[in-house]
Amino acid sequence: MEKCKNCGAELKPGIKFCTKCGTPVDDSVKPTKKESENKNNETMEKIKNHSLNYFAWFKESIVSPSKVNYDNKYFGLVSILLNAMLVAYSFYVLGHQIVSSIMEMFNEAANIFDRTASNRVALPNGISLYLKLLFITAIYFAVFLLVGFACKKYLVDKDTDLFGYANQLASFSNSMIILEIIMSLFLIMVVPSNIAELS
Repeated sequence: MEKCKNCGAELKPGIKFCTKCGTPVDDSVKPTKKESENKNNETMEKIKNHSLNYFAWFKESIVSPSKVNYDNKYFGLVSILLNAMLVAYSFYVLGHQIVSSIMEMFNEAANIFDRTASNRVALPNGISLYLKLLFITAIYFAVFLLVGFACKKYLVDKDTDLFGYANQLASFSNSMIILEIIMSLFLIMVVPSNIAELS
């Protein structure tokens, strides 16, 4: 016989509320505070385990990239997304400094010829510029992934699936993530705020 989730009393078939404590029997009714907390804790534990599993897979792929682990089909896509984010950030750091210096020189030249401020070029910057670069980079990586997958599926192995191919591709390119992190930190420290300082 079914029991009440709140007090443990036995429930008769067909009733909608516990006769002892009044807790709703229907599953569609809002869960208790304790049940919500337990569910949140389970979700956080799953996220934590998933993250730890990803880092273990990442480390394993650095040590032996040819031994691809297919236990989680999304790890490859996560690595490809990380690659796109880091490449976009490198372009942002380097490109923004160079382009902003060029725009500054252009605006100074405009001052010499007495052009009004409305004619000056405004440079996109901050998060909006990074998001645009990230979008372009993500499109590039997606096209690269899909072309490689299509070639492997239709020319080499018809049983290949997209997630398995992404895992395989990422396992060979995960070492690039470490190099991209180093490059991003290097660019932050080395690239000057003004292009004139490059000389």
